[in-house]
Amino acid sequence: MVERLKVGFDEPLRGWLEEAATAHGTSLADEVRVRVLQTLQVDRSMPKQNRALLNAVAALMDYTERQTGWPWHAHPFAFDVLRHAIATLLDRVHPPEEPAGDPPRKPVRLVASTDPKEIGKGLETLAANSPDAQFRPDASIAVTDTAPIRHLLEIQKKDEEAIQKVRRRGKRG
Repeated sequence: MVERLKVGFDEPLRGWLEEAATAHGTSLADEVRVRVLQTLQVDRSMPKQNRALLNAVAALMDYTERQTGWPWHAHPFAFDVLRHAIATLLDRVHPPEEPAGDPPRKPVRLVASTDPKEIGKGLETLAANSPDAQFRPDASIAVTDTAPIRHLLEIQKKDEEAIQKVRRRGKRG
């Protein structure tokens, strides 16, 4: 059963949500549900350190554009600034020493190399050419695909409508 919850949104958030709902052909309530579920899925499935790194890189993209006047993907100088900022960030969070023992998970050899630079290049090639890759320079960046979430919400909505119909019939009889 869907429990109703009253939530207020100030502008411009409400406007952004309405635009997204219109673009997806859904109601405002469904758009909010999708966004909340999507966020919770990321929170539950992605390690805290990965979320922190992604948030830091997003902040660096914003700072780069503010500093240079150009988006990182539109100008070589802005791109170089961002690349150095990300490298500096990664240097700062570099693990201090080799861990002892076996890795927590068995590694899967996606790239046939033992050189970190070559492995990195190979993994980037895999990510850039993957049909479900999250990053495309010419597309918006999405954390997860919302189609399964939207489908689940449609099923839940139909189930709720069927339950309400049965309840109405029961009250008449």
